[in-house]
Amino acid sequence: MQDSLPERGSHAQSNLRRRIAKGQTWKPRGDQTHAKIRSKKGRGGEINPWKEEDKAWLGALIVGDGSIYATGRKNADGKRLLRPMVSVIMCDRPAIQRAAKLIGVRITASGRTRITGRRLWRVQAIGTRALKVLGLVRPFLTRTRIKQAARAIEKARASGYMTRIEKKELKKLRLLRLVKLEPGSSIRHIRKCTGLDTAYLHRYLDELAREGRVRNVAIRARSQTWNRWFPVGVQDDSTPATQGETPASNTDDATVLPSQADEDGEVLKQSEVIATSYVVNWSGLMPGGRPHEPRLDNPLDRAWLGGLTVAEGTVVTFKPKGSSHFIPRMAIRMLDREAIDIAASLMGVTSVRSGKSKGSGNQFWQANAVGGRAIRILDIIRPYLTSPKAAQAENAICKARKSGFRTIREMQAARKEMTMEYVNTNPGSLTTEIVKGARVDNKNARKYLTELELEGKVRRVVGGTTVKPNSRWYPVESAQASQRGARFRF
Repeated sequence: MQDSLPERGSHAQSNLRRRIAKGQTWKPRGDQTHAKIRSKKGRGGEINPWKEEDKAWLGALIVGDGSIYATGRKNADGKRLLRPMVSVIMCDRPAIQRAAKLIGVRITASGRTRITGRRLWRVQAIGTRALKVLGLVRPFLTRTRIKQAARAIEKARASGYMTRIEKKELKKLRLLRLVKLEPGSSIRHIRKCTGLDTAYLHRYLDELAREGRVRNVAIRARSQTWNRWFPVGVQDDSTPATQGETPASNTDDATVLPSQADEDGEVLKQSEVIATSYVVNWSGLMPGGRPHEPRLDNPLDRAWLGGLTVAEGTVVTFKPKGSSHFIPRMAIRMLDREAIDIAASLMGVTSVRSGKSKGSGNQFWQANAVGGRAIRILDIIRPYLTSPKAAQAENAICKARKSGFRTIREMQAARKEMTMEYVNTNPGSLTTEIVKGARVDNKNARKYLTELELEGKVRRVVGGTTVKPNSRWYPVESAQASQRGARFRF
């Protein structure tokens, strides 16, 4: 390693040695000496521009496996300063990587599970980043998560937590107060009184000047020029106001800091507001009622259900008693009943009780989709599933298919095809003959024949007597030939 270092005495060599002493690594690239710093510390990247579907997906992930709380550390004064935090811990690494990419942070390992020993992965956002994330995904959080976020933010605020934007505004207010109290102050005097760095001092004064709250006046004396700062409305010579003018009061100094609904994204004051405004309103199903069709026409609903399936869903197979094949089942099980009710409404089923938690004793709720409904829902939300969850779904469906499983629609299509084949083989058959020959019950046979007639594949010829009419079924070509022969005979 020493042979690849730059020559002794050079600036690059001293910097590289200092970084290696701190435990940071470097790698040579090709013939050139290239130092690659891999520091664990850093502010992280910016939050990537999100689509509404990404917000729905991440919101569902936080509802399922996320937690919102206040964490902190002691500062130099010994006071514990709390900061809001959003954390998601899962075994599904692709899901954590996608969430980390959206938030703009890195993933970290977080131990292993107690039962299976699988590796757990974590993504977390702290402070202002957490507030921005919560502000973006708030419409897709449940009331339980919103209350949890409100409590965390309230604790952090009570401990004295302030965002960077609020700290910046507070420093700007200190500058404005000093300029108002001592008009005509120089940069040196302001820096001495406020203790701010020169670079930040110039930046804040320029921002105040652009806002129209202070102004810079260049005062020339002999061969020198001094820049003096005055509040807007104060004379350059700092003379007191005349009797007809009222002195500027210091009440403007108490300018309110940016509200929580500004750039930091803290819009969580109203914790009682229902957060699922973009998700379909759950109407509920009566116990024992017939399930509805899945309500997944909205892409936001598909993204939300996909995120919740990644977080808390599972796809398995089960074998009913007396059956010879396996049936796929998609299940979502949580303690949050509101999330399960919304998921059940999107899936077109009803939520059911599913035991109690051993630790807290709270009631579990579950939404199940079985058979063809599960296959259809998984096919719709497939773009929002991670690779492990998609593989789990494919394995369950393949296992059911190999055992001979067919959905209700597939069985109906097969019976309908059998009915069509019987009509093609035996043109002019009565309905009762088709029921016996195609081995289809009378109700479904009439339904399939009516559908085939509407599709233009078969045609009905009514005969018999007025008292007892009968219907004979022909394929379209055979029916036309029979009509031509009947017209020729008569």
